[in-house]
Amino acid sequence: MSDIQKQGLPRSPADEGAPGLTHVVSLQSLDEDRLGQELTVVWELEVGHTVAPNQGLPETVRAETFDDPNTLAAFVDAVRWGAVTSADANSYQAPFRSGANVEAYQLVPLSRALQSSRTNLLLADDVGLGKTIEAGLVVQELLLRHRARSVVIVCPPSLSLKWQDEMREKFGLDFVIVNSELMAKVRRSHGLNANSFRLFPRVIVSMAWLPSLRAQRLLRYVLADVRSAGMATSGTRSMCWWSTRRTT
Repeated sequence: MSDIQKQGLPRSPADEGAPGLTHVVSLQSLDEDRLGQELTVVWELEVGHTVAPNQGLPETVRAETFDDPNTLAAFVDAVRWGAVTSADANSYQAPFRSGANVEAYQLVPLSRALQSSRTNLLLADDVGLGKTIEAGLVVQELLLRHRARSVVIVCPPSLSLKWQDEMREKFGLDFVIVNSELMAKVRRSHGLNANSFRLFPRVIVSMAWLPSLRAQRLLRYVLADVRSAGMATSGTRSMCWWSTRRTT
């Protein structure tokens, strides 16, 4: 749970038995294949919604007994959620969560990204040194630390599938390729005003499609939301990664 917003209109007392305000709750996934993906729901409208009470620390610890499964699960979730966000800048998590063979020199861009308040890097390594892995490490680490919520990868059309496969296989991050075909499906399923950059937290767009008027219009709406959020809070933000490489 990343955010809770109380709404101004009360819900119907005929449905709830007593009048009260609704709450919009933003949830973030902790699963490896959906890490950082957000879902916004109206809490009172969810079926079977419950709030787990604060269990606190155990009063007694007995070596001969087992912990309650619910208590242990809550403890594990709390550790996974808070360990990275409070970790030292030099303590990396992405290399241990990735499926790539990480070389020592590939950690240099990651170190620079974490030390800067605003990540702005240009990777110009030679062919075959693993620029994709370096970019994936930075993306995954920023997502783990909640310094970024969404990622946009801009690459040549011929490399869209390659980026999608490598992000999934090496880092467990699912990216959606945004193009005219996807836009048609999104409009049929979500309406004419649907914006793929808002619906999907991690997207890949081609350099050929991005300059189109439709893409620029959709992207302007998202950038306007980011600017508005930046004026209200200093929280997480979007991250854009450009790729012009021909081979890896």
